[in-house]
Amino acid sequence: MNPVDVLILSNGPGEVTTWVLPAVNALRKRLDSGCDLRISVILSPCPNATGQEARIVSRYSEVDRVQESDGFWQFLLWEKTTAA
Repeated sequence: MNPVDVLILSNGPGEVTTWVLPAVNALRKRLDSGCDLRISVILSPCPNATGQEARIVSRYSEVDRVQESDGFWQFLLWEKTTAA
């Protein structure tokens, strides 16, 4: 089975609640049977963020890892993630 890593970048509450879960569901439906799929959601800083986005995304069983926005720059610049 081929490993596939999918990274989804999202910022504020609107994206998290409107398109992230449908996109993840579509990816799982299309790719899950033919590969070892890992889906990560990276949250970027957003002035409209409520601070609850990581908690919301972590409830999505289809998502394997969530990176909170406070770790965004470490990830972007040095490819470092916080503990999953």
